[in-house]
Amino acid sequence: MALIVAAGLPFWPSLARAHNSRPWLWDVAAQFQWEAYGGADMTGHAWSVYAGTTYAIASDVRHDGFRIRSAAGFGNYSYTSRRWDGTRRNVVGFDGIQASTELLVGYQHIFGPLVVKGFVGGVVERHAITPFDEENEVSGGRYGFKAALETWLTIGERGYLQSELAWSQPFHSYNARLRTGYRLTPAWSIGLEAHALGNAAYDAARIGGFLRLESNWGEISVSGGQFADGDDRTGLYTTIGLMWRF
Repeated sequence: MALIVAAGLPFWPSLARAHNSRPWLWDVAAQFQWEAYGGADMTGHAWSVYAGTTYAIASDVRHDGFRIRSAAGFGNYSYTSRRWDGTRRNVVGFDGIQASTELLVGYQHIFGPLVVKGFVGGVVERHAITPFDEENEVSGGRYGFKAALETWLTIGERGYLQSELAWSQPFHSYNARLRTGYRLTPAWSIGLEAHALGNAAYDAARIGGFLRLESNWGEISVSGGQFADGDDRTGLYTTIGLMWRF
């Protein structure tokens, strides 16, 4: 059976992450309790979009404290696999639609140059595949547990290292991304990223680069590079994400 891409799964908030707190980035007088974020991801056989919010309970979102995060995503993907038609196995093309919503609670703590965020909660996810694929276990609707861990480490005056890990129970979906960046200016930075993602029926790896612009009120990031998956497909990927504080 061909492995499928779970478009955008999990819908990780790639920009609603732990940040460093360098004084030339943050206006200490400003107060923000909300972050709104969204983005899109695209390859040759899949696309997805997502949006969500993070609320800081009784604190600034850039400081220590409890968080509530909600997110939703939608995507489309395609794959081929051999199926028995009664006389022989033929190659069949399938189209999938995925939708997901999640609600998580978590906590952020700053350990000097290291910022750590952890979240746990619930997720609801549904895959609708046309034509129906009885051999694909990633199909239908399920709900279950989700956990996420995000870190940000400031390295010297201009460098940083960022990681994101997430796992959700319904279809054993996972996401792991590591970024290393360098500040060209206080606002602009560039870097490299490595990324692994998948679920019970799909595995993929990515490697590429990114460009990031940030300010006191938010940021935007664009990345792209090469991907390869367990179905022996290769190609290019592109992602864009943005975040706004208020």
